[in-house]
Amino acid sequence: MFRPSRTGFAFFALLAVLLTSQFGLALLAQLLWPAITTHSLYVWILSFLPLYGIALPFCLLVLRKEEVLARMPDDTSKMTVGGWLLALLMTFGLMFIGSMIGTMLTTWIGILRGKPLVNNISELILNGNLGIIFICTVIIAPLGEEFIFRRLLIDRTRKWGDRTAILLSALMFGAFHLNLHQFFYAFLIGLVLGYVYLRTGKLRYAVSLHAAINLCGGVFIPWLIRRLQPMLDLYSTGMPETSAVLETMLSHLPEIALLFGYYALMIGSAIAALILALVCRKRLRFSATVEQPRAVFLDLGLLLFFVLCAAMMVFSIVSQ
Repeated sequence: MFRPSRTGFAFFALLAVLLTSQFGLALLAQLLWPAITTHSLYVWILSFLPLYGIALPFCLLVLRKEEVLARMPDDTSKMTVGGWLLALLMTFGLMFIGSMIGTMLTTWIGILRGKPLVNNISELILNGNLGIIFICTVIIAPLGEEFIFRRLLIDRTRKWGDRTAILLSALMFGAFHLNLHQFFYAFLIGLVLGYVYLRTGKLRYAVSLHAAINLCGGVFIPWLIRRLQPMLDLYSTGMPETSAVLETMLSHLPEIALLFGYYALMIGSAIAALILALVCRKRLRFSATVEQPRAVFLDLGLLLFFVLCAAMMVFSIVSQ
């Protein structure tokens, strides 16, 4: 008879405690210090303090006696610079593909409901302090999220098989973002990060890949859009004069070139990622453990985790 795992309940507890503590801290802030809610740091504090200060310790407490499958000597291999760059190319391409899927789906939902869905994360990053965003998205988030969804999760679900552990890690990583805007690209890059961690046994490779992705999407692109803001402002009041457009474009040629270069890189990476996935799929290495994908659907804690994530995603849509 299948027994529910501590891992499932630990991750359900992680999310439940996180949401509860975020609500409680937000309520306290409104009552005791309402001015802090307008500060640029407020959202980041509300995101990270409950997660790493309250929810994660509670999750670790539940996990303390959970079985971790020991690694065999030939389970891992060292990652070369070339291998890391190849993985980076894959993550860039899958990020772009996932972003397009998320954008199309949320656009269709917005059309059906007669009101566009606002991407609150995108708004926060585009309008926030880039220094704070760098610290939060390029340093704190990769370290914390890779520890949670790769080390804690994969190490305890490898007993169900390597493929099952990677897929579960990616699904839970995507779902944990609690919105459709981020779910698809987080899920797809989570597959690469999970495989990299599984094959190397070293968290630093997954952390560095995650940080590179966040640096590009969370810091570089917002910086570039801000540099191009004068061009965008020209169209805010209607059709501008041709001379004004040409003058503004000439003064921002480096930024325009960077923007076109970025999208060319993303499209090229997406094509390369699809080709590499087809060509290299048979070269992927997994340990000889028996795959048990049914374990995910029979584990009560994991089911509760996904139900709560789905409920929060629906809430994020209907509350707008």
